[in-house]
Amino acid sequence: MDGLKIADPFEKDNSATDTNCHSHLWIPKHLIHFIFVFWQTYFVFKYHKVVFNVQKFVLRFLLSHMAVANLCQWLKTIVDEIMEEERHRKLHSMTGHHSKRSDLPTILHVSFYSSEPENASINAYACKSIGGALLNYLSPCAIEYSLITGAIFYKMFAKIGQVQKESDRMEKSRRQNELTRGFSECHRSHRGLFVGLLMFMATIVAMALFFIFASRDNNLAHKTIPKNAMLIYHVTEISLLLIGFLTCIICYYRFRVLKFHDLSEEGAFDGNLLLIGLMGMVFYNMFLLVPAMETLNNDTEQSRLFAAKAALEIIQALVQVSLRQTFSWSFKVFFILEASRRCARTMEHVRKKPGRTLVVLLLIINLSMWVVNIFEVKRAGQKGLHKDYFGDIVWAIIINISLPLIIFFRFHSTVCLSDIWTHAYKFAHD
Repeated sequence: MDGLKIADPFEKDNSATDTNCHSHLWIPKHLIHFIFVFWQTYFVFKYHKVVFNVQKFVLRFLLSHMAVANLCQWLKTIVDEIMEEERHRKLHSMTGHHSKRSDLPTILHVSFYSSEPENASINAYACKSIGGALLNYLSPCAIEYSLITGAIFYKMFAKIGQVQKESDRMEKSRRQNELTRGFSECHRSHRGLFVGLLMFMATIVAMALFFIFASRDNNLAHKTIPKNAMLIYHVTEISLLLIGFLTCIICYYRFRVLKFHDLSEEGAFDGNLLLIGLMGMVFYNMFLLVPAMETLNNDTEQSRLFAAKAALEIIQALVQVSLRQTFSWSFKVFFILEASRRCARTMEHVRKKPGRTLVVLLLIINLSMWVVNIFEVKRAGQKGLHKDYFGDIVWAIIINISLPLIIFFRFHSTVCLSDIWTHAYKFAHD
C-alpha cells in the first residue's frame, strides 16, 4: 500500500504536470512508514516466540508502545478512509458526476485543489492514478495488519519473564510429537480439502462474474450496483454461509468424543481476538438488517436478499464461535474455543481423527468468505439501500469500522481452525 502511494505522484496524467496533487512530504512520509512496516514485520516474525527475561521495565514500555502505535495506525487508517469518501462525495456533488472512488486517486491533501468547483474537478481528475483503484481493497488489509501486529506485541508484553511456563510448553509439544509421529499431516482430511478447494474455485469464478457484471452494466447516472452483480454477490455469500453453518453443527457433533483439557493462555488470547472480530461482524450485519427489514414491505428483491444474508451471517458467526451444547443445558460453550480445548483420549482417536475433514472444509469456507469480504463487500455496500437509509457519512463510518473487523474475524477463524486441525488429535499432558 505504501509502495502504491509512493508511486502515485509519478503516475499522474501528462496533463497534470503543473498540478500539485500531493505535498512535498508525501513521498518521505510513506517511505518512512514503509521502512517501519518492513522492520516491524521482520521483528515480529523473528522474535514473536521469544520470552524476554532482561530489562523487563524497558521492554514492557517498548512493547506496550508498539502495541498502542499499531492501534493508533488502525484508527488513523479508518479516519482517512472516512474523510476520503466524504471528499469524493463533495466533489461529485459539485461537478454533478457519480464516478466511483476507484476512478479517483487517493488524495489526502485537498487544500492543494483550487477553491473553484470547476478547477477542483479538473485537478481531481488530472491526478488520477492506477494505484488509486487498488487502495479500496488494500485499506482493509492494512487495518487488519495493524490489529494483528498490535495483538502480537501485547502477547509478547504479557509473556515477559515467564521463562518456566514457555519451557514447560515446549516440552509438552515435544512429547506430543513423539506420540503421534507415525501419522501423516494430511491424514483423514483429504475429502474436506478437495471439497473445500472446489468451493474456493467456485467462489473465485463468482467474484469474477460479479466484477464483470458490475463493470459492464453499471450506469454512472444511478446510485445502485447492477441487479445481476448484486444477485451473484448474495447467492455466493448465502451459499457459503449455509454450508458453513451445517459444517459447524456436524463438526461439533463429531468433536464431542474427544477429551477436554484446560484452555492454554495462548488459546484464551486467540479466543479474545476472535470475539473482537465477532463484535464487528454482528455490528455490521445488524446495520444491514435494520433498513432491509424496514423496506421488506416494498417487495424489493434487494431488501429480501440483504435481510437473508445479514441474518444468516449473524447466525453462522455465532454458531461458529458460540453454540449451546445440546447435551447439557447448564452452560454455553464456544465452538472454536471448545475445539481448541479438545485432545485425543485414546490411540483410536489419534488414528481415526473424528471431524478432521470437516475442520478442513470449515477452514477453506472461512478463507473463501475472507476473500469475498476483501474484494466484494465494500463495493456491494457502497451505494443504494443503506446509503439512502443512514446517509453517506454515517454509512461510511459504519462500513470502515466494521469491514476490517469482519475480514479479521474470517482470517483469525482460519488461523484458529488450522491450530485445531493440527493439535486436536494429539495427547495433552497436564
